[in-house]
Amino acid sequence: MNLVNGLTLRTKLLCTFIFLACFTLAVGLFGINRMAFIGDNSTKLYRQATLPLSYISDIAISFQRYRVNMAVLVGIDDKYEKTKMIDGNKILSEKINATMPLLSEALASAAEKKLVRELEEARNAYMQYAAQVTGLVLAGKVAEAGTLLQGETRHRADLYRALIDKLITSINDDGKALSDNNITSAGDSARLMYGIIGLTFAISIALGFIVTSSIAAQLGEDPHYLHAVADRIAHGDLDVAFRRQQKPGGVYAVLQDMVAAMKARIAEAQEKSREAGQEAERAGRATEEARAATAQAERAKRDGMLQAADRLSSVVGVVSSASEELASRIGRSSEGADEQSHRLSETATAMEEMNATVLEVARNASQATDTAEKAKQKAEDGADTVQRVVTGIGQVQSQSLELKSDMTLLGQQAEGIGHIMNVISDIADQTNLLALNAAIEAARAGEAGRGFAVVADEVRKLAEKTMTATQEVGSAIRQIQQGTRKNIETVDRTFATIEEATGLATASGEALREIVQYVDLSTDQVRSIATASEEQSSASEEINRSVEDVNRIAADTRDALRLCAKTVADLARQAQELDAMVREMQAGGDMATGGRAALPAGGRPRAIG
Repeated sequence: MNLVNGLTLRTKLLCTFIFLACFTLAVGLFGINRMAFIGDNSTKLYRQATLPLSYISDIAISFQRYRVNMAVLVGIDDKYEKTKMIDGNKILSEKINATMPLLSEALASAAEKKLVRELEEARNAYMQYAAQVTGLVLAGKVAEAGTLLQGETRHRADLYRALIDKLITSINDDGKALSDNNITSAGDSARLMYGIIGLTFAISIALGFIVTSSIAAQLGEDPHYLHAVADRIAHGDLDVAFRRQQKPGGVYAVLQDMVAAMKARIAEAQEKSREAGQEAERAGRATEEARAATAQAERAKRDGMLQAADRLSSVVGVVSSASEELASRIGRSSEGADEQSHRLSETATAMEEMNATVLEVARNASQATDTAEKAKQKAEDGADTVQRVVTGIGQVQSQSLELKSDMTLLGQQAEGIGHIMNVISDIADQTNLLALNAAIEAARAGEAGRGFAVVADEVRKLAEKTMTATQEVGSAIRQIQQGTRKNIETVDRTFATIEEATGLATASGEALREIVQYVDLSTDQVRSIATASEEQSSASEEINRSVEDVNRIAADTRDALRLCAKTVADLARQAQELDAMVREMQAGGDMATGGRAALPAGGRPRAIG
């Protein structure tokens, strides 16, 4: 917390906004990455499972039709029908030839590509025997053609069919693995997204609390109340009542100390000025008394030296006593004036220091205003960044909807393949039933129906294999449909997560905009504090000038008291001389016989003063 309090307001707000923007950006980028990953896996599932199964299903169906046509070709005698069967087999063979490269290209693993090559080799071997059977049929050797069809040709067909089943199983396993991987990845991504969002929310609240507490600790009080107090002080109200702080410190505590120091210095200056006035008043009274005594002495001189000798002697005593008392008081007044001058000098120095402190507060407040303006700009930039992130997440949301639509369409296509497989299964059931009926009719016909019985048996076997293959393909299609439905559910959950992230990002943007408003308000208040501090600095300078004037007056008073002390000293010296003259005059009066007063030694009177 001390480290945070040591940072500037700009650094605190800037770090908070950068952190929130980075976390929001990280959530958005992570969501985009996860959606892209799920989309890639869904595409991979379609290309490596659904599409190859569609190709292998077409190959298997075409191959079964080819075998059925071969069996029918051996069992019929109509030349037109034979030609029709041969032409149909050519079309089926061309379709298989066109589908095989597509199947090989769609497969990803080396093992499956190897199975495709083996499947191609098995098909070529089967096609060689099928060509021989066709040649025997065209040559009229139907019995030999039937034997070859039931023998090596059938064996090659079984090998070809086994490879198809093996390839279907491999593709099905790969599709299931991809589907499971998609489900696991989507679950992990959703949990991680929830964790990151929760962590971001908690850290944002903690950062807001820490930064707010730190700013409040630096100010010491609410900015609005601090502005009101500073404004009253700036207008000369030093008796403002400070309310008690919960935790002392900050600008508010500095204001309290500054006001207390100003009040103490002003009170001390007033006290010294009062003492100097009192001492000056005493000195004035003593001077007046000395002047009155001097005037009385002059009058005594004019009225007659001998008649006023006694009175002059008493007056001289009073003047001497008053001069000594006046000299003592003037000395104390001079010492007080010196002390007052010293104290006023200290007060002036303290006022200059306090004025410098006020200027420093104003300068810091001005810098805080500039920092708050920059922080406001950064907060607005952060809000714009969050808005762009929200827009990006909205685009991800739209892409998620498109992905969901594509997955739904993929599921519908898989359902369509399932319906086709059901139709093929029904056809196989009907073919099997027709083969049984044909076998029954061939048995009734006896030796004449033997060839037709062979065809019926082959058709029945082909129908059974078609049913088996249809069931296997149907099972694979159902697993793909199940995986597709799970992917759709995963996309739905991911869409909900992205929607929640969008809401949180929008809330973050709103919070940043509110922070911008608060920073703007704080900037105005700090600017007001700076203005009040400048006004307070002007008032402090005025007080400092007043203290300097008082100090100058005290110095003048001190100089005047020194002159008074010198004058009183001269007066005391003249009083002593006057006292000596009076004694001489009294002594001369007692010794004179003619009533004439003798002059003092020296032959002529001395002037007083």
